[in-house]
Amino acid sequence: MEIIFRSRAELKPDPANPRRHSKKQIKQIAKSIRVFGFNVPILVDRDSNVIAGHGRLLACGELGIDEVPTSCLEHLTPAQARAFRIADNKLGTRSAGGSVWAKQLLARRPTRIVTVALANKAARIIWALLTREEVYRAPQPQAA
Repeated sequence: MEIIFRSRAELKPDPANPRRHSKKQIKQIAKSIRVFGFNVPILVDRDSNVIAGHGRLLACGELGIDEVPTSCLEHLTPAQARAFRIADNKLGTRSAGGSVWAKQLLARRPTRIVTVALANKAARIIWALLTREEVYRAPQPQAA
């Protein structure tokens, strides 16, 4: 994987990115970058559209970092990039404990089993999106 430093201004965040970051999350990401360094590049397509790393990009704005590490995923089709973006965001929210399903599963099964189940679920969603060429619609939370 080749890492290329690019200007933040050159990168184009996706306005339809399925994940929205709160100010608190952006501050947490910024703190992580400040403490540990920028260890995960921002993933872009050949036109500098951000596929994954929107939160890191916003955090760099907070930190005043103008040049950010990127990796170009030019081998992905637009549909694959969209599916990857969704999977990346879903796994991030799932691993953060945002899923009732995952919490219930963690209460009954070892972490490694839940990890495989989450990966399997993400793969099924991606497969459905790619084969049906649909746009992902996040499930609505059920009222408690």
